[in-house]
Amino acid sequence: MSRRSLWSDPVWELDIDVAGRRADQKRVRWGVALADGSRLTDPQHADLLEAARRFLWSMAVDPPHGRRRSSPSSLFTKAGALLTLIQWMAGEGFAAFRSLDRSAVDRYQAYVQQRRGPRPGKSSPITVGNYLRILKDLYHQRTKLPDALSFDPFPHTTAGLVAGVCRATRRAIAFIPDAVAIDLISKALHWIERETDGILEQRDRYQDALQLARARGISERESRRCAFHAIRARLKEPHPPAPAGRLITTKHDIDRCLKYLVDACFIAIAGFVGMRASEILSIRIGAIEYSPLGASGAKQAYLVARLFKTAEVGGRLERWLAPAPVVTAVKVLERVSEPLRVASGRDELFLTRNTQYCQVIGITNMHINWRIREFAAYNGVRHHEGRAWPFSTHQFRKTFARFIARRDRSQLLALADHLKHVSVAMTAKGYVGTDFDLQQLVDHEGQIETATALDRFLSADRLAGKMGERIAAGNASFRGRAGQQVRRDYIKFVLNETDLSIHACEYGWCVFQAETARCGGRLAPDPAGRSPAVCLDCANFVVEPKHAPYWRERHARNRRIMPNASRLTRAALDEAIAQCDRVLSRLEGNTMSKIAVEGRRNRAARAYLAALDRLIEAKATHPDYAGRPVRITPAAVAKEARRSRNPLYTTHRALLAEIEAAATGPTPASDLAATVARLAASNAELRGVIQQLRIDKRNLATENLSLLHRARLAEDRLRARDRELAALKRPVPARVIPSGPNRAAL
Repeated sequence: MSRRSLWSDPVWELDIDVAGRRADQKRVRWGVALADGSRLTDPQHADLLEAARRFLWSMAVDPPHGRRRSSPSSLFTKAGALLTLIQWMAGEGFAAFRSLDRSAVDRYQAYVQQRRGPRPGKSSPITVGNYLRILKDLYHQRTKLPDALSFDPFPHTTAGLVAGVCRATRRAIAFIPDAVAIDLISKALHWIERETDGILEQRDRYQDALQLARARGISERESRRCAFHAIRARLKEPHPPAPAGRLITTKHDIDRCLKYLVDACFIAIAGFVGMRASEILSIRIGAIEYSPLGASGAKQAYLVARLFKTAEVGGRLERWLAPAPVVTAVKVLERVSEPLRVASGRDELFLTRNTQYCQVIGITNMHINWRIREFAAYNGVRHHEGRAWPFSTHQFRKTFARFIARRDRSQLLALADHLKHVSVAMTAKGYVGTDFDLQQLVDHEGQIETATALDRFLSADRLAGKMGERIAAGNASFRGRAGQQVRRDYIKFVLNETDLSIHACEYGWCVFQAETARCGGRLAPDPAGRSPAVCLDCANFVVEPKHAPYWRERHARNRRIMPNASRLTRAALDEAIAQCDRVLSRLEGNTMSKIAVEGRRNRAARAYLAALDRLIEAKATHPDYAGRPVRITPAAVAKEARRSRNPLYTTHRALLAEIEAAATGPTPASDLAATVARLAASNAELRGVIQQLRIDKRNLATENLSLLHRARLAEDRLRARDRELAALKRPVPARVIPSGPNRAAL
């Protein structure tokens, strides 16, 4: 049957290697008590027991057509439902599966629907469906069993539909509310980063004192008394450890703090990695690995554990991204679990002692669930709607996916930086993890956030930003209850047929389109290029009423620093204040308050004064005035300020006197004109000198060429004369006169 059990054994030890499961969650006990006081393993129930065993085994080796083979974990679940059916049959007087009829099926359905579950109230439709599915499977496997159901218990339908399972009754994966999750994870990080050294110091003090006393040969009671005084002595020293505001004064306090420290590590890993509980509980020593990221030399930390879902027996090794808090948590676990690992020879990090036999065992899912709740209660984690939140391990995975998929992390406080790091790493090329379920969960949560934002945009009548104004101008058919279904259909179409992504920041939303993004982003908004001023001029920008507090605070902040700013700085502040006013006016229905009107009038006055100062100092910025002497007039001041001159004669007549005074008084502009004239004359003189030097240079070049030619001719004549002289100096050969008879002939 398995590596540890035979077919005839009263207890089947299934090959379940998933971490976090208790021993009783890995075995099937066939000797269940029946209504008549007997047990299923008694001889009179041999045929029923054999049929039950064959059914369970057939689901593992030869399941119904189109079904996958049941894993050992699934066999354990099916065995529980099968034994429940057998116990009910014994109470109703049925000794075989074939003896069941439709009336019995109806009674069994009513029985399981009224059966109480682990939670208060009746069993959920999904649980009822699991019990009824056994009847359907017994019918499907009838040709492979000696005893089975002879008729289809639920013809033309499924056990789930009969039990009432539908979208309305199917419970979605719960997630921890943001405020509760932030408080819980923040306090877990505090334990890991601030309380670890103090707790381990007290543990080591106690153990060292205990071993020293035992070595002296004194009694166990006196040895523990010595160890007790050792940890009490630390209270007299400065800054004694006090996790959660409670001093460590006894061995019980040490054990409790060590337990909560392990719980804090589990919470940090679950909150920042998104692993399942079985995967976290399988972490062993040396679980942190580092891989280089490209050619930059930087390294990314990964957490190595075993992935059990849809994997081979024993799971497979897998890697998850590990931000800095997770790396710290694993190091803390290695320090905390060291005594237990040495005592047991095991290498897991999540270990504890069995309270009954004091054996070192692995922490189970059931343990970690109530331990997390105890940790939250001990540290005063905030409640949700007036009640303590019922934490469970599977909630952290959904919460992590929501945090990663969320574009707007402004409400996540200190966790935002860590989650941003993980989010960037998960979308980078350096991520090599294959937890595809987690990736799909993150993508799903991202689509939910996009759909939620689109729903608000389409139903809003007041939006700011260029994209927001376009949406508000054309979304009349989507508003109200009449447009609710139209809105849903449109959002569904956008999510299914496009790759639209919406990104948030503290001052608005970006309906990202790369071709119109002013920040320069290609796949998403570029954080380095984003700013309120840039986004307001971008065609992708949307501002909701919920962002109004940011723009009000920005408006007030700029107004506070305005009195101490120079006139040139005031111009920049005026522009920022004007941006805030434009956004707030759109969000408030295009009606400017009296304060806003007064602020706009003051900004105009400051703009005229700043322009007048630039003209007086000859530092004009207008293209027509830059670098030129300018006659100061109201028209010139208005042109330099890039504003109309009419307000100078209506609402700002007091400025006309300053303009007239500047026009009649001496200004640096006249000095600048004289200087420019002198420099122009000097430049003309220098140009003449340069021209004359160029002419002289050409003449010198001509003369040099003539002299070079004459020198070459002289050299040629000299070489010719040298050759003639050499020829003249050659010796003349002597003439020979013959003698004898021939001489007469001559």
